[in-house]
Amino acid sequence: MNDQTAKADAGKVMLTLVPRKIIWAIARIRMFGCEKYSGPDNWKRVEIERYRDAMFRHWLAYLDNPHGVDHESGLPILWHCACNLAFLIELEDEAIGKIDTETPARYLEDQFEGSEAACTYCKYFDKDENEYPCTSCNRNYVSMFRRRE
Repeated sequence: MNDQTAKADAGKVMLTLVPRKIIWAIARIRMFGCEKYSGPDNWKRVEIERYRDAMFRHWLAYLDNPHGVDHESGLPILWHCACNLAFLIELEDEAIGKIDTETPARYLEDQFEGSEAACTYCKYFDKDENEYPCTSCNRNYVSMFRRRE
């Protein structure tokens, strides 16, 4: 195990696990979008359902032609899927409640151990350990912990 005395990072998100090409792909799509729509934050004013539709259209286009490119941007359709998915993740986060990407999962384990259900997504506690999905955020991120007295 890594020595945590010099750098306490156990349980923290390891962003280096994300394949870098998806970051580059989304950045290229965003650059195209910023030019087309005059600014980097316009996407935040679009209804979530429109991104769901756009994601689905791009996904179907990708399934029809995995190497296809968007006729307007000239960039791969799959990259447009990735960008739409990134927008959806951000917007769903705002619609349901902030996704806690900072608190390591072991925080919950330190607080709870065994009989109550604790959603690792929204940290809602439920007495029914077999409750899936979470009764608070409706996500399937429920883990079992017992509240420490």
